Amino acid sequence: MKDAYQVLNTYNANQYNIALPINMLSFYGTDDISIKGDIRDWREYTTQEITFFHFKSGHFYSDSQKENVLQIIEQHIW
Repeated sequence: MKDAYQVLNTYNANQYNIALPINMLSFYGTDDISIKGDIRDWREYTTQEITFFHFKSGHFYSDSQKENVLQIIEQHIW
């Protein structure tokens, strides 16, 4: 957990300034206190479509929402 926070506090995605030519899915917990800024800023990292999915949870939303997350991914991959 300590390493995750170190990455979170030091990583700067803007240093690469690259928008990928792919569709993206963005998952997040609405109670995640580690999210800095606006989650919609992820639109800057793709030239294609990005779809946002939120869960009433914190950073580890996937623990309680595993089936929902997998179902969404499956729907978008196939």
